[in-house]
Amino acid sequence: MILLVEDEKLLRWSLRQRLEKSGHAVADADNLAAATEQHPAAGARDIMLLRPVAPDGNGLDFYEANAERLEDTWCW
Repeated sequence: MILLVEDEKLLRWSLRQRLEKSGHAVADADNLAAATEQHPAAGARDIMLLRPVAPDGNGLDFYEANAERLEDTWCW
């Protein structure tokens, strides 16, 4: 499962379509708060695609703050 965090609606939609076309299961969020709600509540994520700068924070800060619960998740 891939969790895609992207605030630009069209880009998020486009990336999701391409990932799903490649056979991946994808959940998406438009900000880090929504990503926090989706991980791990909806099940373990294998990959998180984060923006370095999101509307409600910094993706790298988000990763560092959640590193323990994201230890089995690849983040980009």
